[in-house]
Amino acid sequence: MKRLILPFVLCLGTVGCDAAADGNDKGKNAEAVYEIVFRAELKEAKDGAAHFLSVDNKDIGPELLAKLKKTWPALQPWSKRPEPKGKDRVVHIGVHDLKWIDRNTAEVRGGFSNGIDGRISGYRIIQRNGAWVIESVKVVAQS
Repeated sequence: MKRLILPFVLCLGTVGCDAAADGNDKGKNAEAVYEIVFRAELKEAKDGAAHFLSVDNKDIGPELLAKLKKTWPALQPWSKRPEPKGKDRVVHIGVHDLKWIDRNTAEVRGGFSNGIDGRISGYRIIQRNGAWVIESVKVVAQS
């Protein structure tokens, strides 16, 4: 009986350690995945003025916002958006529904809305040669 328990415990311990390491890697890499998608969505933004960012309908993390502000200095977190008045529009750029396929592949939705027009795209992000890159993008909805 003791001979059967020891291999089981060793196997369980190994699986648990791998699962924890995998989860930690995914947590660290989520920001990299979000950054790739935000950069793709912001490609057409001239200076980022009136662009407000969110991840899962919450404010973007301060570290990621600081990275993106190096290129688009006027970007703001979603909670800082003003109430639209008249023809003034603010652009909401959001990333949501991150789903890990494996430790090197993620799927996530990203898009924008100005209160009238908008688009949501499905992104497939992969890690290639140590860098996260967009493998494919498909428009899911557009108005």
